[in-house]
Amino acid sequence: MKSTTKLLIGCLAAIIVLASCASASKQADRNAKKYTKVSLFPEQQFDSVGARQALAYGTGSITGVVFKRVDTKNYGIKTEKVWGKNVKIVLFPVTPYFEEWYSLRKKKENNVTTVYMSESAYRFRIEVTSDDYGRFTFEKMKPGKYFLQAFLNWTVSGSYKQYTGYATDGYNTTNYYEWRNYTQNNSARLEEFVEVKKDGEIVKVKLN
Repeated sequence: MKSTTKLLIGCLAAIIVLASCASASKQADRNAKKYTKVSLFPEQQFDSVGARQALAYGTGSITGVVFKRVDTKNYGIKTEKVWGKNVKIVLFPVTPYFEEWYSLRKKKENNVTTVYMSESAYRFRIEVTSDDYGRFTFEKMKPGKYFLQAFLNWTVSGSYKQYTGYATDGYNTTNYYEWRNYTQNNSARLEEFVEVKKDGEIVKVKLN
């Protein structure tokens, strides 16, 4: 009888161990699926001829300024503008391929999924660099729709009072604070659609 009981206990323990392993394996599979990086591309064929025509010379221009309004009120500092000094601004023609890429990015992009253009599509772009005040200009633009993109990096630093505790003598309570320094590194992707509607038009834009 005792040997039968021991055998049953042993079988039950083995079942529990197997179930635990299976559960851990399933959890590992879910984690792998959740955090595996995914790359997506538009499905349609890129039209290089159409993109080249969209970037042909014209007589218009797109001029603007790149900046980011930074909110640091949590540290007692007022909201201020960070100007995009010497920032690269990229212009893409809004082609059917680009529209699919942008729509796919809005729907699918997240922490593990990135939507890319093909290498051939990415080559059809114009780049300029902003000046010390964030100003930039794209010259010789023909009528059409365009997409501007820039990545702005900035650092915020300062100091604030940090509560560290209190002391009491039974009658009075004294609160203690210390000054703490902080530094925050930040980045933002700034984007804007613009349209040159006619020859010679100067389009002004705020990339923020």
